[in-house]
Amino acid sequence: VLHLEGMHDIFFDEGILDLVEALIGGEIRLYPNYTVRPKLPDHPETLVLWHQDGGYTEHWHKHGHGDVSDLRMVNTWTPLVPARVENGCMQFDPGPHGMPLFRHEQREHYLEIPSELIEPHSDQFVDMEVDPGDVIIFHNMLCHRGLPNHSQTIRWSVDWRYQDASQPTLRPQEGHLARSREDPSRSVKSATEWANLSFQCSPQKSVV
Repeated sequence: VLHLEGMHDIFFDEGILDLVEALIGGEIRLYPNYTVRPKLPDHPETLVLWHQDGGYTEHWHKHGHGDVSDLRMVNTWTPLVPARVENGCMQFDPGPHGMPLFRHEQREHYLEIPSELIEPHSDQFVDMEVDPGDVIIFHNMLCHRGLPNHSQTIRWSVDWRYQDASQPTLRPQEGHLARSREDPSRSVKSATEWANLSFQCSPQKSVV
C-alpha cells in the first residue's frame, strides 16, 4: 500500500501541497487511494478505460449518502518513464466546465463511461505526453483514460489524490493528513512516520 519511506517525498512534496492548498484549502488529506501502476504492452488487464475518479468513489460508496461531485479533491499523476501515445500516456476529455458525474458501467477489469457519452467530445481529446519529474494535477470529475501501450516496454506511473480533510472520504478508510494549517502537529511529519502508518484507518460517517 506504498507506506514506504521512499514514497514520502512524492506524496508530501511541499511544492505540490502548495498548489493543492491554493485549490482546496489548508486542511489536506492524502486520500486513501494511491497506486504504483504498470501498463503492460498490449495487455487488456492494465488498460484503464474512460472514467471519472468520482465514478469509482460512487461505485465504492454503497450507502447512497452524499454526492461525490461535492467532494473537493485534486488528482495527481506522474510517470516513472517517459509517457507517450505509443506506450499509453493519459488522455483527457476537457468537456464542458462543471462536468457532471457520468454513468459508469462495470467492465471486466475497470469501470467505463459508455462511448456514446464520450465520443461527442472526441475532437477535444488531449494526449498528455510527459516525462519523469512532470506532474499532472486534475479535478476528480475530469474524464480521462490511459491509452493502450503499443510499445515493447512497461509504462510505469504513480497516481494519488488529495482531499479537503473537512469532508469524509466516502470510503471505509480515512486516510492521513498531508498538511494542516489549523494544527500542524496532526499531519505526517517524516518518511519514518509515514512508513509506520497503515492504509487501514477508522471508518467515517457519510456526508451530512
